[in-house]
Amino acid sequence: MGQAQPISTQASSFAALLALTDKFGALPSGYITIHNTDHARVGLQLETTAEFEVWRAALQIASEDVELRSWNGSTWLQADGTFQGVTVHLTGFGIEVPAAEERAA
Repeated sequence: MGQAQPISTQASSFAALLALTDKFGALPSGYITIHNTDHARVGLQLETTAEFEVWRAALQIASEDVELRSWNGSTWLQADGTFQGVTVHLTGFGIEVPAAEERAA
């Protein structure tokens, strides 16, 4: 196991998250993650596709960049955008897919 990075390496993610709350404070809240990876990344998991869509539009993520994903009985939307140089990974849950369609996905 390698040496842990200091929390200061995630400062740009924290700054972007703070700026997101300042600029889009009225948008729906979600489950927020900040990952300790090689690049700055903030994750925002939303409970519904409507909440996902509001954030997608606010971050100006093109609709063609949205992916429909399915695994282990769950289906969700996901897309990556950039805000202040930081990747923002959106995930929107609340999609009900009939079992036959899920197998085809």
